[in-house]
Amino acid sequence: MALLGTYMMIDSEDLETLMELEADELAEEMDILAGESDTHSIGALWDGLHFVLTGKSASDADMTRCLSKAVLGGAVLVNTEEALVAYNLQDELQAVLGALEKVDTDALRRGFDPLALAAANVYPDIWTTEDREKNLDNLVGELGGLVAFYRRTIAKKMNLIFSLR
Repeated sequence: MALLGTYMMIDSEDLETLMELEADELAEEMDILAGESDTHSIGALWDGLHFVLTGKSASDADMTRCLSKAVLGGAVLVNTEEALVAYNLQDELQAVLGALEKVDTDALRRGFDPLALAAANVYPDIWTTEDREKNLDNLVGELGGLVAFYRRTIAKKMNLIFSLR
C-alpha cells in the first residue's frame, strides 16, 4: 500500500475537534473534512521533497526546521506505522512559507542526485539515474504546488494539516 501525502486547510474550531479524537476517529473525521476543505495532494513524493529540501529522509526530520514543518506539518496528532497527521497553526505559516520561498530551484536542480535519495532509502523506491529528469521535474512541480497551497492557506487565514496515509 502506498503512503500518500495530503495537505488540508482547516479552521481552528475543526482543528480543536481533531485534537480531542482518538486515532481511529481522527482518520474518519479527516476523511469527512477533506471532502469539505481545500486540499493539495503530494502523493508519494513527500519524502523525496523533504530530502531535496533538507538533505534528510522524513524519518530523520528535524521538526524544529521550517522546511521539515513545510513538508511534514509541525505538531503531531498521530504518528503510527500506518499514518502521520500533523499540523501547522496559522501564526506559523508565514515563517514556513518564507523558508519555502527561499529555496533556489536552480540550485536544487543542479544538486539533485537520485542515487543519494536511493542510498538514504527515501520513499518511494523510484530514485534512479534513468528517471532523473522526470523525478526532478515532479519534485520541483510539487514544491511549486506546495508554495501555492501555503499562500492560499495564509490568505484564507486557516491552519494547515498534513496527513500521510
